[in-house]
Amino acid sequence: MLQRIQTLLQRHSPMTLAVLAQKLGSDPDTVRPMVELLARKGRVRIEKRSGCGGCFACRPEELETYTYIAQENNNPAFERVNQL
Repeated sequence: MLQRIQTLLQRHSPMTLAVLAQKLGSDPDTVRPMVELLARKGRVRIEKRSGCGGCFACRPEELETYTYIAQENNNPAFERVNQL
């Protein structure tokens, strides 16, 4: 499942926890520890927002956004694209 998460994030970053879990056919509580493992390895950046301002309608899994970052560090083509 780690490889599937990396592949999805490589293709669709940034992605919320809710969307990632949906694409994997899993629940957010199952996916979150795996993404945290990838973050500890330096492959994914986790950004947590506090909400939209106190409406209580935002689900926690919609406030966590994941971005695949290994491509930024290892892929010269990625650097060229970002320089354009």
